[in-house]
Amino acid sequence: MLGKYTQLRSLGKGGMGALYLASEKIAQSQRLVVIKEMLDYYDPKDPQGEEKARKRFEAEAGTLASMNIPGIPQIFDYFTEGGRYYIVMPFIEGENLETGLTHLDDNGQLVKGKPYPLDKVRQWGARLCRILENLAIHHVIHMDIKPANLIVDKSGEIWLVDFGTAKSPRAASPGSQVGLQKSSIYGTVGYAPPEQVAGKPEARSDVYALAATLYHLMTDDDPREPPHDFSHLGRLPKDIARALQLALTKDVHRRIHAAELGHLLEPHSGPRPAFRWQDGTISHDPGDLVMTANRLWVEALEYFKGDDWIKWFKDLHRHDLVARLQAIRSKEADSDLALDALLRELDPSLPPPRLFLSMTALDAGILPWQAHRHLDMKAVNLGGGCLRAQVVNITPGLRVKPDKFTTHDACPVKVTVDGRALSPSSSPQTLHLDIDGGKAGTLRLPVTVTIPEPELHIHPPNIDAGPLYRGEAAPLAIRVSNPGKSPFVAEAHSDVGWVAVKPAHFRCAPGASQEINLTLDSTGLSFGECSAQISITARAGSWQLTEQAHLAGYVSPWKSFIKYWLPPLAWVTGWLLYGTVSAGVLGMISGRLIGALTALSTGILVGALIGMLVYAFPAAIGGSLGALGTKMGPVGTRQGIIAGVIPGLIAGGIAGGLAYRLLFWLGIGISGELGLGLFGALIGMMIGTVLGIALWFLPRQ
Repeated sequence: MLGKYTQLRSLGKGGMGALYLASEKIAQSQRLVVIKEMLDYYDPKDPQGEEKARKRFEAEAGTLASMNIPGIPQIFDYFTEGGRYYIVMPFIEGENLETGLTHLDDNGQLVKGKPYPLDKVRQWGARLCRILENLAIHHVIHMDIKPANLIVDKSGEIWLVDFGTAKSPRAASPGSQVGLQKSSIYGTVGYAPPEQVAGKPEARSDVYALAATLYHLMTDDDPREPPHDFSHLGRLPKDIARALQLALTKDVHRRIHAAELGHLLEPHSGPRPAFRWQDGTISHDPGDLVMTANRLWVEALEYFKGDDWIKWFKDLHRHDLVARLQAIRSKEADSDLALDALLRELDPSLPPPRLFLSMTALDAGILPWQAHRHLDMKAVNLGGGCLRAQVVNITPGLRVKPDKFTTHDACPVKVTVDGRALSPSSSPQTLHLDIDGGKAGTLRLPVTVTIPEPELHIHPPNIDAGPLYRGEAAPLAIRVSNPGKSPFVAEAHSDVGWVAVKPAHFRCAPGASQEINLTLDSTGLSFGECSAQISITARAGSWQLTEQAHLAGYVSPWKSFIKYWLPPLAWVTGWLLYGTVSAGVLGMISGRLIGALTALSTGILVGALIGMLVYAFPAAIGGSLGALGTKMGPVGTRQGIIAGVIPGLIAGGIAGGLAYRLLFWLGIGISGELGLGLFGALIGMMIGTVLGIALWFLPRQ
């Protein structure tokens, strides 16, 4: 740097860099600095090795420049010269803590040392824990804490140096080798925890390395030989041994945080407050709390929602957990999910929830169409924490309640099979629903149900309406029955307009029947054969069946004649016969009577012709017309006498006289009372019949 820095002496060499004490010229004064030079530790055969090493060296400079944390040296400068890379930092005058322990010097010679005083190490440890807390806030992991990287200055302040392996925010590669004695990009064996060796470091990885370092400082027992051997823990005071054991836990998720380790290392801190559960279980630290909370979930919910845990965290000086608990409670409305989030922050190794269904399948059995059936099951969480699940991909015909739920243990679930959304089938149907538990997995629950088919029967299938007269409205009926096990809705209709069907729509339950009334109207039909088809269509969902009944009839001309023409003809003929017979009988009776009167009044009457006329015809005609007149009552009787006797007397006399004279002229003689009576009756019947018919059509009053 053009004479800005002057090298004074070498301070040592590590796996990736060399340290030099130098003098920096600032105006007219000088100050001591430490310059770190990047070494060629990469594989020269790797074309990208140098580039990776350079970026790593720059990352260290960037890490130091981004932080302003007590106990961590700040970066003054970063430069390149002659193809080499350098970092300039303040010179901390003091010795690294490895020099007081038994160690190998730069020449490979063993230098005897001894443990540091316990109280002094406890102070250093508590101070370093606060440094690690600050690093965690900046998301920086040192990844190579060990005695050689700890310097105590003349004032007794401890410093954490050498951030060449710090992770911020890059990650190491899984499976990489860790250096035995010197630092590598993945830490130093014996101090580096298992997850760091596997390429998955996190903030608590530094806690492990710090605990291994404190063990080394307190016992002078090097944890590198053999690696991770902490057999001298039993020689330490119980509270210190307990604190280091919690920090040296190989499972990173059960390892304590830096703040907890610092509290345990505080001199004269006394017994650490513990949390006591109702069943007597004691949780000594937040990490220890998780498993008990998972076991006693309902009780843990009360502590989480109240102030019990907040008070305990404050007693532990874990104000970070107090803030985190309050933030989770304000963000997540569901207390189960909020508690789950907190427990997983306290211990990420808490097993994830695992979805299990109490029934691998449900069988609704035989369910009639349009009916429904409720089935019960449970969604169970066999894992840890809280299970959040929802029902997805549900087949029509199924309803689930609740369709969303959260549970730590088990949640009752009611599955309803709704036959209204299904259709009958001859074989069982398999429906399904999926319960999605997120990370807990998704399970499919099959639901089997049999919707039996209805049956449609029509009786009688053939209907004979017989002979019909035109215009007849003949009532007929058929019966529709359902001997099946499901109901159906039906429509009935005729293929012709002259057959009415009622009811046209109906529902038929299993085992029931419905009468269908048919009205046949033959008004517009022609004489002869007629036929129609009555169709019944039954439906149940997508199931459908149609059956037909056949109707046949005959419109008869003879039956139509009997209906419309025979009654008036019979009535007229009857009355004609009545008048004729009455006229004949009365004529004979009248003839006898008149004959007797004529014989008695021979002297009074003038001539046999007048006697014969009076004897036979007028009486017969008058009797006939009078008999017809009686049909109208007394008025008709009088009218009949007036209209019958007088016209009959005149007409009968004239006709009888002319006939008698004609017969006499022709030489046909009639003599005797019987002959005269028969002749008069014959003529009277003829005249009376004609006049009776004529008078029938005359207006009457």
